[in-house]
Amino acid sequence: MASLLKRTALNQLPWRVPKSPSMVTASSPFGLSKVALERRMHNQIPRKRHTPHSATKNPARAIPKHVARPKSKPKTESASRKVYVSRRRQSRPEKRGTNRTRIVGACNDGIGPWSVRRILASRPHPFNRSKTLYKVQWETTWEDESKVNGLVAAEWNEAVHEGSTFTFKARDGSDWTVLKDATCLENDSEDSQWEMWRAIRRNAVSELEEDWLAGLKDGEFVFASEEDTTKIKYILGEKWSEKEMSAKNVLRATWTQMKRAHGLQGSEIPLETTKVRFVGQIDPCIVSGEEKNYSNQRNRVAFSIADILRNLTPNPLQALEEDAFSKGPVHSNYSQWCETLKALIRNVPFMFRSGTWLQLLAFLLLGSESFRGELAWAGILVQEDWCHRAREYDIHMYYEQVVDDRAAHEIQETFLNLRDFFRALGPNKETTVESNTEGKVTN
Repeated sequence: MASLLKRTALNQLPWRVPKSPSMVTASSPFGLSKVALERRMHNQIPRKRHTPHSATKNPARAIPKHVARPKSKPKTESASRKVYVSRRRQSRPEKRGTNRTRIVGACNDGIGPWSVRRILASRPHPFNRSKTLYKVQWETTWEDESKVNGLVAAEWNEAVHEGSTFTFKARDGSDWTVLKDATCLENDSEDSQWEMWRAIRRNAVSELEEDWLAGLKDGEFVFASEEDTTKIKYILGEKWSEKEMSAKNVLRATWTQMKRAHGLQGSEIPLETTKVRFVGQIDPCIVSGEEKNYSNQRNRVAFSIADILRNLTPNPLQALEEDAFSKGPVHSNYSQWCETLKALIRNVPFMFRSGTWLQLLAFLLLGSESFRGELAWAGILVQEDWCHRAREYDIHMYYEQVVDDRAAHEIQETFLNLRDFFRALGPNKETTVESNTEGKVTN
């Protein structure tokens, strides 16, 4: 945490922009490309940290995602006996932080060549649901050079050749050639943040086009009053059974009819004046009696069906451009996005459940406190730690659905750096972008 606070403080230091594009390459202290620095000049999603070595010598080179482990050899009799021995009680492992008493990576514990540090997740086997798969995090081990080949070996040789390694002298006098830490480069780079932004926006826009009532239960919607219930029974009594006349079913049927007849005005929407209220929970941990009373129907805002559908049709995010924070009046674009999200939270809060892209977009642009405030306006209570729990859940949704082979905590680091970019947007940013567009530089 201390290192994170220190890094955040360093990121607040003013960045002095070169006075002309021709000076970009010569004035780059971190080996940034001309394009990257020009983007920084125009207040685009910035690189938050830098590594002491240049990583732009070969832009076409893919950043290594993970180390591929060689396939283990077929088990022999001796190997089988080794596995059996490994099941016996072993000596207690060395405590983290104490001085080592054995050689790092030596396989002298009788547990085979691979040691698992911990299990990160489990899931059913995709082709055999009766079996379980574990996602494991391996301990680092030392392996013979003959066992490591292919792409990972080529990447190592390239790193050595490009100077992306340093020499460490061990206690036994041997020299280690060590790869410089490039994790921050991958997690905080402009490319990583830009790809994440595109993925979150793309999926949030698509989410509004899909069946946004899927996953919600009938009991999570109610008619706002007895008058609305009576009116629905009178209108649909001959067509629907009493069991079918739920607030959710009426909302779904109206939305389906509206999609078929494009361009319907509010007064033309069937049952447009009927009011419904969302009484479900956004935070699944709201269980106590006091919290349930808080989420009573009287504390939730009721909306007419026309109001709900007007906020969702046409898609309010469709008109917000992907590169809204790469050109033009950045702060105005940011304010427009935030106001659109706030209107959605207040009118259709059920769209912002955990595991939805809209929720992740709200965490990104609005931040946790503002997001909680909008939910409170709609009468929805969440616990103090809900923001952390919900964001962590959404990061795993991102990991599952978006092509990104990094660990979940690395993906979250990119998210936090991207969130810092939006937090830093202020009214003065708009002036800076406009002056830079005219070829002037403001410090």
